[in-house]
Amino acid sequence: MLIAVNAILAALSKAKGARQAACLNNLRQWGLATQVYMVDNDDYLPREGTANLPTFLFGND
Repeated sequence: MLIAVNAILAALSKAKGARQAACLNNLRQWGLATQVYMVDNDDYLPREGTANLPTFLFGND
């Protein structure tokens, strides 16, 4: 029984590590995209908002 519990805990630990790596990669991609945007737009940050969402849900604001 103890071996099975250890195996389950090891598998959960690996899954947590994979999620952390994916999250870190997503943050890195957002940072790179923001830097590219700023280079192309005279060092302005992207406007805060909800771009590319369907207008039938949120209107044309």
